[in-house]
Amino acid sequence: MKGKRLAWIFFYCTGVFFAFVLLPFVCHADTAEVLPKRVFNIGTTYYHYFDIKKRYNEHGKVEDLATDFNAELNGNVFPGLSALDPLVGGTASIGRSVVDFKLIYHWWEFWLAYGITDNFTIGILLPFNDTKNQVRANLDSSTANVGKNPFINSLAPLFVPGTARLTTEDVQNLIGPGLDINGDGTIDIPGYGYKRVKSWNDSGIGDVELQGKYQFFNKHSLRSAVAAGVRFPTGEIDDPDNLVDVPMGDGQWDIFTRLYVDYIGIKNLCLNATVRYDIQLSDHKKLRVPESVNRPITPNKERVDRNLGDILELQAMGNYNFTSFLSGGLKYRYTRKFKDKVDGDMGFAYSSLEEEANS
Repeated sequence: MKGKRLAWIFFYCTGVFFAFVLLPFVCHADTAEVLPKRVFNIGTTYYHYFDIKKRYNEHGKVEDLATDFNAELNGNVFPGLSALDPLVGGTASIGRSVVDFKLIYHWWEFWLAYGITDNFTIGILLPFNDTKNQVRANLDSSTANVGKNPFINSLAPLFVPGTARLTTEDVQNLIGPGLDINGDGTIDIPGYGYKRVKSWNDSGIGDVELQGKYQFFNKHSLRSAVAAGVRFPTGEIDDPDNLVDVPMGDGQWDIFTRLYVDYIGIKNLCLNATVRYDIQLSDHKKLRVPESVNRPITPNKERVDRNLGDILELQAMGNYNFTSFLSGGLKYRYTRKFKDKVDGDMGFAYSSLEEEANS
């Protein structure tokens, strides 16, 4: 962790130096502009996000980031509890989970570009991510009607003598290594194999991009360029055994294309329209496959066939250079991600990985 923190400080200082000392603020990154022959460009962009506690659901409504982890812990979450439903005269429950997430997210992009000719530029983009997920996870057992009984070494209704309510630590064990009810060192109820639900943080590179841009038109205050490239699966992917981590990459190869059109007929002003299309190539990944998209906890694990949905982006931008070192502008971007496709051989509910995957 110390080494990662030192690396983050290095990237931070280097990025600030490039951003404020070496680079003039010009209209080039998202436009049809290319570099002159044998000219290098090096720079960085820093994205600062306020703490993230909310998200949009599939209907565009705002909801808590951890909403899927807040639920009554009954047979819908732990199917084995359903066997106790007749004994409690309703739905057997060990209580309600109370979970809160707060993402602290910092993102850098470092790039290096070189003009091969006056019309053709190649470049490489290196993303760097420093992310923390502050987690609070507890069990509210006030709604429980089932607990653990060391005398029969099993779960039982609370009205059975010797039965005690489960604790937060017991639930951590239920979703992790398993629950030892009587404390003899033997697992009495097998767990799901998840890592402990607690605060998480990490830093590292994301998915690196390599692209070439060709300017095919530059006349009458208009210029146009096309670009194509590949995105490498260099970022750390989601850990299927960790419920709170944040992936730094998708884990598969992408091929992307870009079309840029600029209007530069007004001095110091650049107006741009851009179309982007990313093809996300199919791959194979070991994933958890839940019964439902809103029930993330599951023992089902399989190496599935996966094809992440392609991404279409439309962008309009205006940028004005006040001086050779200062510019300002406005950008609007519309993004459409198409639905993922997931399949496997073990008969799990693969549609749960496809639902809510388009945005």
